[in-house]
Amino acid sequence: MKLVSDEQLREAMGAELVRRRGADFGLDGFVGHVVCASVSRNTVTVRVTVTATEVNSSGTLDEGWTAARADALTGTLICVLSGTIFHTTTSLAVSVQPRPICPPAEIFIELSVDSALQPPSASAVFRDALNPSIVYATASHTKLFKPSLAASL
Repeated sequence: MKLVSDEQLREAMGAELVRRRGADFGLDGFVGHVVCASVSRNTVTVRVTVTATEVNSSGTLDEGWTAARADALTGTLICVLSGTIFHTTTSLAVSVQPRPICPPAEIFIELSVDSALQPPSASAVFRDALNPSIVYATASHTKLFKPSLAASL
C-alpha cells in the first residue's frame, strides 16, 4: 500500500512497532509512541521515556540500548516506507554524546529515510523532549534489499 498521508504513515509505523514488540526485532518490551510523521519528508518521531536501565554508569544513554533502538526503529521505518521486510543491515553507526540524562526522561527519537539513495539510508537523532536542542545520540543505518530472502520463503 502506498502511503499518501502523514496520518497513514503515523498509523502504519505505530502498528508495525506494536507487531514487532513480541518478535525478535530488538523491540522486545519497547514502549514508544509515534507522535508525528511526514510522508513528503520520510520522517517519523517517536516519544520514549528513558528509565534508569537505559542509562549507563557514566550517566549517558547506554550505547547498546541506543544502537538496538536505532537499528530497530530505522529498520522499521525503511520497511514501512518500502513496503517490504526483506532487507538486511549493511552499516549501522551510533554516536552517544557525553551528555548526562536523568531518568525518567522523555526523549524524542527523530527518524528519517533518504530513499533517493540506494540502498536506502536512515538516520536517528535522540533529543530531549523538553529542550530539543539537547542531542543525546545520533545514528545512521543502511539496509540492502535482498530478493533472495523473499525467494527463500
